[in-house]
Amino acid sequence: MAKDTFIRINPQDMSRLKKSMAKLEKLDKGGLSSEVGAWAMHTAKDASALAPKKTSKLSQSYFPERDGNTARVFNTKLYAPFIEFGTGAFVDLSELSKLGIPTSYASQFRGQGIKQVNIPAKPHLFPSASKNFDILFKNIQKRILNIWKK
Repeated sequence: MAKDTFIRINPQDMSRLKKSMAKLEKLDKGGLSSEVGAWAMHTAKDASALAPKKTSKLSQSYFPERDGNTARVFNTKLYAPFIEFGTGAFVDLSELSKLGIPTSYASQFRGQGIKQVNIPAKPHLFPSASKNFDILFKNIQKRILNIWKK
């Protein structure tokens, strides 16, 4: 019959673990939320700058929104996804793939073949989001390292 195995945790190790967890909670108390909010703000600004400027209505319609540790960037113009991804034969889903987003989301812009409307993709939101994700991750990493040094 197998002998019962007990794991013993050194009380000093447990104390260090609790201190480390308390440090990580400091990040959550506002640092993470403010970094996520900054990501949304910068992404909206960059998407506006990269958007086609035929009438400027598209570029003026990007807005950031934050709720705690989550954020989103949205455009109020219904045609924004058609400009971002293209239509018909020109649908380009490569920016979604780079971010690991299922391409099924944008596949709806291919159309059903009833009309041949082929608008080339002019990605501006997703490249902006991708660029700013890199910055977001670096900023969070810096915050964590600064907390750990204290």
